[in-house]
Amino acid sequence: MSRRRSLSRFGRKVMFRNRSKSNDRSKRQKSKDRGRAPPISFDYDLSNVVNHLEALMNAARYGNTDLLYKLYIHHIDLKMTDETGNTAMHVAVMNNQKKIVRMLVVLCAPCKIWKVKNNNGIREDFAGLDNPPSPIPEGFVDVDSHYNDLLVKEKKTWKPEERVLLSLDGGGIRAVITIQMLIHIDNMLDGKLVEKIDDMAGTSCGGVITLLLSTNNRNIEETRKLLLEMRERVFIRETDKSVPKYSSSGMEYIARHVTTWEDSKMSIIKRHRAMVTVADTRMVPPQLLLFRSYCPEMPEDVCEHYKFLDPAKVELWKALRCTTAAPYFFESFNGLSDGGLIANNPTLALISDFLLTNKLEKSFAKTAEEKEKKGNWKIGCVISLGTGVFPTEKIDGIDLIVAHAKNPIQFAKSCYKAFASTRNLLHVLVKECTASNGQPVKYAREWCHSIETPYFRFSPHLSQGISLDEIDLEKVMQVMWETELYVASHRSQFVKLVNFLATKPKREGFENPANTQDSDSMEQTVSERSETTTTTTMATTTTTETV
Repeated sequence: MSRRRSLSRFGRKVMFRNRSKSNDRSKRQKSKDRGRAPPISFDYDLSNVVNHLEALMNAARYGNTDLLYKLYIHHIDLKMTDETGNTAMHVAVMNNQKKIVRMLVVLCAPCKIWKVKNNNGIREDFAGLDNPPSPIPEGFVDVDSHYNDLLVKEKKTWKPEERVLLSLDGGGIRAVITIQMLIHIDNMLDGKLVEKIDDMAGTSCGGVITLLLSTNNRNIEETRKLLLEMRERVFIRETDKSVPKYSSSGMEYIARHVTTWEDSKMSIIKRHRAMVTVADTRMVPPQLLLFRSYCPEMPEDVCEHYKFLDPAKVELWKALRCTTAAPYFFESFNGLSDGGLIANNPTLALISDFLLTNKLEKSFAKTAEEKEKKGNWKIGCVISLGTGVFPTEKIDGIDLIVAHAKNPIQFAKSCYKAFASTRNLLHVLVKECTASNGQPVKYAREWCHSIETPYFRFSPHLSQGISLDEIDLEKVMQVMWETELYVASHRSQFVKLVNFLATKPKREGFENPANTQDSDSMEQTVSERSETTTTTTMATTTTTETV
């Protein structure tokens, strides 16, 4: 008995000694790393591969977010390890560089860089991301989500005529939120998201993503890099003007040359049907105009009446320029402005246009055989991705009352209150015009559920608002970080969507850009990794000539 006790004591001592040695090694490594003096300069020649690892580790060690961002934009692997097996994440944690840690999680997504071990076994620094607390209170029954689950379960097999619709909200630089969610969905689908999408619509920055993903065989990661680069090139302040705030030359240069579109037309889009929303502000009220990559076969006068522009005449760069021409920020393009003025959430526009196209194709089919084949598409699923939900703001009211008071002080107070109410009223009107959450989401959901179609809506709640022209890297990374937390906390909903899409067969005629090259155009078991008046005809004709 005494011998057994002595052995157990000896075992505990050995275990404690080994653990102490491991802790000592870790402490020595941390103290050695923290004791290093910062380099004289962070200006590395990134064209030389030899400098990549040193630049990455120093960026993580000394919290240089600009250098880390520069490495990312230059397509340098942020998951490289040093001689001890440390990643930049380990080095950042050792040096208490919280911003760098978050930035690495964001830019390395969907890879879970915090799970990578070093030679000392340090890992799981951010284990909370795997199983974060659920935002839904216990016992709460979400009727919308429950009904959506029932629709998904009932649809056991996909019919050939059923299509997936993807809608992307507007929001300026907040497009990084949308692209971050797309990266995770695509990763959970093993990189097959694009081949699952049949119809895609976007407004403003959502339109930018739509056009970028529809051309040049561009993948989602490349699109994310381009969006982050655009923030510095696009938001260039006008020196001789107070309004518009920015020059449109940067946007036009990117839309035409950086994307390599040059003078290519929307008709080159073959991966899926794509459209972007534009507001025709040459009339009151402004009219919604859609730039599409498709057009039913029908007479010209009918096309004009229903505002179907010929995609072979609409240049891609002009479509991007128009859908991003936000008033005050950019000059309109020949009277055409940001589609967010009318449809910042383009889901309803996408569904309406889908049904209208069906009707027109069937109505103008020339033979009985064509009538049977055309216009039979069905909506199999609608996916709507937002650009974040801001905290609710409280205001004093919108009543414009100016009292006739003999006392000048009372009259001044009344005028001041009326001025404040006017400002609040304008704020309310702008928010309502550009609303993408709230009522537009409810309308789209009820429409989809009424035709027994699953509807998935994702838009993270943000801790604070962010301007659509924000260029501060720290603030941009913060909203991307909050998106990562949102994806982790709503993982079950993302998995349901992915499992549902995974059962959809490959679209007929779709060629995976990873395995083929299209010479005629510029195009390229789920894992738990998981319309309206007669004047419109004249306006549409003018628009075709303008664009």
